[in-house]
Amino acid sequence: MAYWFENPTLKALAPLALSTSIKGLTTIFNTPKMFMGSNVFPEGPVVGPSTMDSINPRCPRKRAFIVTDEFSKRFAIKAVRFLESGGFTVQMWAGCQPEAPIEVVMECAQA
Repeated sequence: MAYWFENPTLKALAPLALSTSIKGLTTIFNTPKMFMGSNVFPEGPVVGPSTMDSINPRCPRKRAFIVTDEFSKRFAIKAVRFLESGGFTVQMWAGCQPEAPIEVVMECAQA
């Protein structure tokens, strides 16, 4: 009985799949960076690197669009102030609904 790993074509291609030259081509997903905790948006002096030090290199155009609902708008305002203090141009859209229907998503895309 023949096994898949005995196939000469696969034997020839296996080293390529593990090489460093191909890894850049197969890495197509960019995972989002999440910041969580009580000191994510510090107010005042910070000891060590801040959240803005991590955000700046990832956002060269310094533009942010925050989507929220009316209830969470009061929490998003703190994020808006923090981003604006870092030189970002920020727009906030507070017309979202929990488990938003597609019509609301399309309205947000037009905003």
